[in-house]
Amino acid sequence: MGRLILTSKKGYTNEDAVGNVINYLYRAATKEDPTEKILCFGGLGVSQEPDSMVAQITYVQMACRSPSTIGTRTFHEIFTFTPEEAELFRNRYDLLSRFTMESAYVYYSMGHQIAYAVHYGKVFGLHIHFAGNAVSFYDGSKWYNNEMKLKLMEREQYMNQILEHYMAESGKEIIL
Repeated sequence: MGRLILTSKKGYTNEDAVGNVINYLYRAATKEDPTEKILCFGGLGVSQEPDSMVAQITYVQMACRSPSTIGTRTFHEIFTFTPEEAELFRNRYDLLSRFTMESAYVYYSMGHQIAYAVHYGKVFGLHIHFAGNAVSFYDGSKWYNNEMKLKLMEREQYMNQILEHYMAESGKEIIL
């Protein structure tokens, strides 16, 4: 089963936090893994171009909250696959893109703009980065609270249900 990991929110309160996280998603190779590649990227509730994503997320933050109450500006979660699950998507970028968009919808349906990028490298394998607006476009509420941390397992379960569906269609089983 895939795992959803909440990354640290330290450093996400500064004005350039959204841009820094989105640029991190859209990077290519890293020092940790010079072979890492971006397989697909996009977003829901935002343009498909990184600079426009940042501008649109910032606009929602400024429209929904006063600058003094924005606080944490973005969140970053990573969904990782087992090698067996990753094999399902080998050379199937259409399927991988569809899975990623369906998984991203969990954030968007909660009122948060979301950017995503799928990476593959020798060190970390296949994984999806999700970076979202910490301010809801529905009502201006914040992402970071205890309820959202508790719902991490629900989001992981939702993504694994989607993954299970794709595995079943291909005749494969998820190994628990």
